[in-house]
Amino acid sequence: MSKKRFAIVALVVSIGATGVIGASGASGQSPYYNQAPTVTLKKKAKFKSTKASVGKVVCGTGTCKATSASVKVKIAGSAFKASLKVPNLGAGSSGAITLKLSKSARSALGAAGKGTAKIAVTVASTNGLTASAKRKVKISA
Repeated sequence: MSKKRFAIVALVVSIGATGVIGASGASGQSPYYNQAPTVTLKKKAKFKSTKASVGKVVCGTGTCKATSASVKVKIAGSAFKASLKVPNLGAGSSGAITLKLSKSARSALGAAGKGTAKIAVTVASTNGLTASAKRKVKISA
């Protein structure tokens, strides 16, 4: 076999081996197949009016929905009511986890200037995978 013919055959074989056969790859599945959602919580959060962003949810594949979300807020040694909003997401999208304080908690935070929130979030995807996170977040006015 001549050198020129050998080089052409080697080139064709190497192109086939690199997988240049479409964006979905050889298996026909997307590169994001069975990716679990991720949940990250911040260490500190600063309130702007009534809400503060305390974390982020990123959905891998399938749609993601919060299965459980709990929060306990303490300001100046007293417990207050608060709520968490965890967004429902489509595949490949992300959203912020927000903390909303009650009116009495906002006034106490304004007087004290700081407090803590114990947050626990679990997110499940329709592909059967889940992600969870727990953290004590320092909050400030």
